[in-house]
Amino acid sequence: MPKRSKRPRSTPRRSIKELFAQPPAQLYSRTTIYQCGNEMEIENFKTLLDYEDGLIRVDLGHGTLTVTGARLEIAALEKGRLRLRGIFIKTEFSYD
Repeated sequence: MPKRSKRPRSTPRRSIKELFAQPPAQLYSRTTIYQCGNEMEIENFKTLLDYEDGLIRVDLGHGTLTVTGARLEIAALEKGRLRLRGIFIKTEFSYD
């Protein structure tokens, strides 16, 4: 009869430790988009491609994000972080 490999037993202490463990490092370099009401924040993007009345295009490195709306304005622009304000009508992602 073949030997069964022993799997580590899950204990309550181990389960809690895994629950609160740090996420993988590559998670923090991915693009993140938050929207709440009339504000949107985009983190970890490459460059701002277009900024026109009612249209903002952002290069994410692996694609392009296009935000269409009314009264769109850039509230804050830092390295890798963009905060927008306005009325968001459509958000579209496309691969290059």
